[in-house]
Amino acid sequence: MRQGESTVLDHPATAIVDAHALIIDMAQGRRVLNVGAAGNASYYRDHGLDGWLHARLAQSAETLVGLDLDGDEVQAAVGLGFNIHVGNCENVDLNEIFDLIVLADVLEHVDSPTLALANMVRHLSPGGKIVLTTPNATFFGNVGNALLRRGPNVYWDHVNLYTPENIQALCDRHGWILLQTHLYSLADRRNASVRFKSAVIALVGRLFPRFHSAFLCVIAP
Repeated sequence: MRQGESTVLDHPATAIVDAHALIIDMAQGRRVLNVGAAGNASYYRDHGLDGWLHARLAQSAETLVGLDLDGDEVQAAVGLGFNIHVGNCENVDLNEIFDLIVLADVLEHVDSPTLALANMVRHLSPGGKIVLTTPNATFFGNVGNALLRRGPNVYWDHVNLYTPENIQALCDRHGWILLQTHLYSLADRRNASVRFKSAVIALVGRLFPRFHSAFLCVIAP
């Protein structure tokens, strides 16, 4: 909501430990569209599906459809038996509606977040929701780099960076409802070095929630 010249959250942000667990719980028994579904599919094909959100959603959802721009990764996912389409969430027409649409680490990649969200809203069933995750602009790594007079570490195809208040402002502008906001830090367990780094990030986030590395929002039209 707007307060004077500022945007404040309709509902206070809270910290959580496992964003994927929340998403999987929301997907239970529902018709789900997972946008960005094929990300790293070839890696999970070769190293096991345990950490792959799309594979975990398949065990929870009543029906699951995936959407991704990367044709090679879609092919890898389809080879594993998943139903994933090649397409852009900003303009795709799937001719189908869903109870839950997941955009996990997608919004930072799109040319137009407004087009992406508006098009996904069009694919929602009555009472349906969108759940999204995205990197947090106030992540303590970004703040630390600024204090050291460095720029943030920007992944090569990330073109947007948000705070929860930016998502609230986007919802306010288009008449959507921001139902929940949760801050969290990703747990990377690939090796001992990154496990230690993830543990430090999570500890800082527990002490100062706005320093968490990412956040999750639940949106209703």
